[in-house]
Amino acid sequence: MFTLTDTNQLACHGTSFQTIEEAHNYAISLQEFGLCKTYCIGQYVDGGFVNVYDSVEPHRQVKLRHWTGRQINVDEGIAKLIELIWFFEIETCNSCQENKPRTAWIEFKDVTGLKTFLNLVGSYPRPEEKLNEVLYGRITRYIFNNDFVEGSWEYSFNIEDCGVKEGVVTTIYQGFSSFDFRASVRFPVSDIKLLEEILEGKKNEKRFI
Repeated sequence: MFTLTDTNQLACHGTSFQTIEEAHNYAISLQEFGLCKTYCIGQYVDGGFVNVYDSVEPHRQVKLRHWTGRQINVDEGIAKLIELIWFFEIETCNSCQENKPRTAWIEFKDVTGLKTFLNLVGSYPRPEEKLNEVLYGRITRYIFNNDFVEGSWEYSFNIEDCGVKEGVVTTIYQGFSSFDFRASVRFPVSDIKLLEEILEGKKNEKRFI
C-alpha cells in the first residue's frame, strides 16, 4: 500500500494506492489545483514505512517496452535488470534502483514470479566458495558468526484481493474474492550488476535451447 504526501504543504493526500503509478497520477492531477508541487510517495512494509519516491530528487527514468507492448517508466539504474526479468515473462509491479540507502527493490506480481527469479539467479556455490562470501548466501540469508551475512536480501509480502478494485474516491467489489500476494525483495545495489550478468547468461542459454 502506498501513500502520497504533499511536502510543499506537509499534508497527506491518500494512503490507499495499490501501485506507485496510481500515487504519481493522483499527485499530477492535484497539481492543477496548486497542490503537490513537491511530493513524496511512501510504502508500508513489514516492520515499518519507507519513502520510495521524492519529486525533488527523483531517479532518472527510461521507458522500457514490456512483452505485452506497454511502455513503462523504470529507474535507469535498474532498467537493464528489469528488462532481463521481463525476458523470462516474470511480471513485476514496482521497482526502485535505491529504495533506501544502498538498497534496490523489486516487487513481483505474485510469489511465483519471485520464486522463478530466485531459481534463475540463485546457484549453490562451488566447493571452494564460502557461503558467507557469495550471492547465494545473501539470497538465503545465511547465518555467519551468529548473524545474517552482510547484504542479506530482505523479503516482504503484501496481501491483495484482486476481486476489489480500489480507486481514489470509490471502491468497486467485483462480486468475488480473489486473494493473492505481491512479493517484494530488497537487495544491495552492488548486486545489480552481478544479477544482470547471471540473467544475460541464462538468456543466451535459452536462445540456444
